[in-house]
Amino acid sequence: MTKNIISIFASALFLFLLFLTEALFVSHQFEAFKTALHSLYYKIEDGSATTQDGESVRTLWRAQKNVLHVFIPHNDVVRMDYYLGEAVSYLYSGEYVLALAKAEVLVEICENLPATYKVSPENIF
Repeated sequence: MTKNIISIFASALFLFLLFLTEALFVSHQFEAFKTALHSLYYKIEDGSATTQDGESVRTLWRAQKNVLHVFIPHNDVVRMDYYLGEAVSYLYSGEYVLALAKAEVLVEICENLPATYKVSPENIF
């Protein structure tokens, strides 16, 4: 009986630590990307963004999404790809207002998506 209780608590502790590690890893992966997105957003806002700026953010995202595919749903990855592709294409055509709108959506997703992996009561129950 004691072994069973100890095994249950050890398993629960292991799962809690696993969830905590996953949440920290996902948050850490999004920090660099979020910084690059904020930089791109401010450049688009003041009209100094170039297509190279957009492409560098896209390159950073492509490198990180290979790792994040394991942790976040594929729909979220595809949504990030979609909005980032639209923002970069608007930069190519010089439509800064539309690019700014897409960049704002990307920033919002980057701020909210890692929060879905925090160990919190609303994510557990």
